[in-house]
Amino acid sequence: MDKFTFFLLGTLSFPLIIGIHIQSPEHTWGGDFALYLEQALSLWDGTVQDLWADTSFSVDESTEHPFSPKLYPWGLPFLLAPVVKIVGLNYGLLKFYQLILFLITLIIFFCWIRRHFTDLEALILTGVLAFHPVFIMYNNSINSDIPYTGALLLSLLCIDRCYINKENFTISWKGWIGCGLAIWLMVLIRQEGKLLLCSLALIHAVKIYRSPQLFRNYLKVNWQEWIPYGIVLGGMLFINFILPSGTASNIHQIRTEDISLLANFHHYFGLFETLMGEWFSGLLYTLTGFFVIWGVLSRLKEDLLYISYIILHLGVLAVWPYTSGVRFLFPLFPLFIYFCYQGLVKVMELWLNNRNTQRIASSFMGGWALLLLVQMIIVATTLDHQITIDGPEHPASQEVFTFIRGHTQPNDKIIFFKPRVLHLYTGRKSFIMEYKEDLRRGDYYIMHKKKGSYDQVPVYNSPDLEQKSLQQAFENELFIVYKIAK
Repeated sequence: MDKFTFFLLGTLSFPLIIGIHIQSPEHTWGGDFALYLEQALSLWDGTVQDLWADTSFSVDESTEHPFSPKLYPWGLPFLLAPVVKIVGLNYGLLKFYQLILFLITLIIFFCWIRRHFTDLEALILTGVLAFHPVFIMYNNSINSDIPYTGALLLSLLCIDRCYINKENFTISWKGWIGCGLAIWLMVLIRQEGKLLLCSLALIHAVKIYRSPQLFRNYLKVNWQEWIPYGIVLGGMLFINFILPSGTASNIHQIRTEDISLLANFHHYFGLFETLMGEWFSGLLYTLTGFFVIWGVLSRLKEDLLYISYIILHLGVLAVWPYTSGVRFLFPLFPLFIYFCYQGLVKVMELWLNNRNTQRIASSFMGGWALLLLVQMIIVATTLDHQITIDGPEHPASQEVFTFIRGHTQPNDKIIFFKPRVLHLYTGRKSFIMEYKEDLRRGDYYIMHKKKGSYDQVPVYNSPDLEQKSLQQAFENELFIVYKIAK
């Protein structure tokens, strides 16, 4: 074992230990996690079509529309399927698996970044991502954002080897197939992965245009370069053939009448500041933002693939009619780190020699990583593990799920503010209803006492409604279940 492998394992041990320490055996209400898990279970149970039908009902009938895709892309359910088959809804073990996927993402990041910098620089830059509180905390939930980031980095690593630096390697047919499979996995996890395929096609077109060979001759000599495209397209057609198609993505939900470019750009560029950490975030954002811009401008020719993907990704976020949280920036943050360091080195080279440039640039990034680590340790040591999360594993939630399973019919329609979660735990069709006059569309209504008007009707504000249409069937500390009179 060489020393950099040893230090990399040491770096990975920090997010592993801290990640395990902060994990809770419960899950927040969310909703995305429930559909991912149920899709994974449906692969074993052979109930994919039934799940499609029930989720379609939830999406189509709910007043908040669309609050969810009818099904998510199948990449993460495929990754979850072996684990959820063994551990079921054991969130402690599922979150540990999510943490392992994050560690794999860090290893891929190190392998990718060391192709551009020295091993020491790659190790320091990996520390920025490995010690990041936001990334580590997100492993306390089931999400596709971190696995997608790992698949994106793996795709970039393969494309670097097979296309951008092809002349430096002898690439076998296995290498080309591996490249195609990596890109296919990325597209399978999140459909935004198609944007990288577009970026690859762009740099491929530029490469062919600059080649002295005629196009026909280029194709004959470099026919292997089309293998990854064939694998991705063939894989997409295969999945759409065997599983329900029409999974939603940011791209599919774009509506021109709802586009607000300036507001969306302002929102997401503001979110980047949260990725700087809690301390000195404004100063760090100013400095790193400057270095990123300098790095991009200085690498326009060499890093066209990365730059075009960043532009396309931000473009989709800008035209998407809904603004989302910081997790939508996770795939861009490794590229942010890369261009930040590229720009920092270029700026330092204006005044310093090469040796001092590397020392100062590495010290800056190492200092940032250390700040993030200290912040994460403080968060981990002050976290109160005694608090019971208001979520599906709360005793009151389990009581209401047990009541629904035991006192309702399989074809009853349940109104609940988290339809996907209710379906995961009870198998009942469910939808969101925010208008009291339309409650009659359901058979039962579950009201969360502490959620007010959040995706539900606060019955206590309408006593006449309770007297005329709703018959209380169950109550505990968090919920009231009403049977709806027809």
